[in-house]
Amino acid sequence: METDHDIIRKPWLLEKIRYDLLLLENQIPFFVLEKLWDLAFQSSLLNGDNSLSLLELACYYLCPMEPIVLESSIRVAHFTDMNRIFCLKPFNRNLSRTNEVPTLHYSASELNEAGVKFKVNREEKSLLELKFSGKCLQVPEIEVDDGTETWFRNMVALEQCHYLEESYITDYVIFIGHLVNEGKDVDVLVKNKIIVNRLGDNETVAELFRGLKRDIMVMNSDAEYTHICNQLNAYYENFWHKMMATLRIDYFSTPWKTAASVAAIILLIFTAIQTVCSVLSTVKY
Repeated sequence: METDHDIIRKPWLLEKIRYDLLLLENQIPFFVLEKLWDLAFQSSLLNGDNSLSLLELACYYLCPMEPIVLESSIRVAHFTDMNRIFCLKPFNRNLSRTNEVPTLHYSASELNEAGVKFKVNREEKSLLELKFSGKCLQVPEIEVDDGTETWFRNMVALEQCHYLEESYITDYVIFIGHLVNEGKDVDVLVKNKIIVNRLGDNETVAELFRGLKRDIMVMNSDAEYTHICNQLNAYYENFWHKMMATLRIDYFSTPWKTAASVAAIILLIFTAIQTVCSVLSTVKY
């Protein structure tokens, strides 16, 4: 016969419970949970037991990130709010916002064809830290699994309800949603180790991010994200970059097209050489 402890020890059930606790519709005010926690462990508190507080325990269990040093000033409304707070905590960019809506017109595969290089950013602890310099876009690694949609969707829903003026998670979701439109876009990011795909099918990952950015209201956006979108759009729309993208798509998109294009170029070069030799021979005689 199974006991409660036997059930809790099942890894798949632990994951299910974790994501159920993050659902926005399941939230109970955190101060209520703290009162219940204090009542349940009152004897431990009176005896000076140094066990974890409810906030520390919830942070270690619910937040999929490295352990964070908790500050006494941290105040959370509920578990979903706590998840968002700790997701933003390592986010070191200044909190400047702009009324310009960030719009990335080109996907990862299109940008890659135009010459943009994608690199995983392992230096930053925050998932939200994006950098674009020269022709290199640096994006922190993200692991996509069965719980990723729940994790993001509930934080986005929270921001849509209470943080429209500070919707940093929403900014990230919209940016990645523009970057990833099809399975081939996911393939570019997987090859560059930016996305770790635990779902198996790249098209499934693309559908996940396409779905996340639907029906989102944007009041303002992170100024840095908007700047990066404008830079990427301008890079692709540069005449030479656009021409290189067209060449890659039309003549070098597959091994067969590449082989045919190279053969045609070689034939053209030999034809040109033969023509020049014929002209020189005619002039000589």
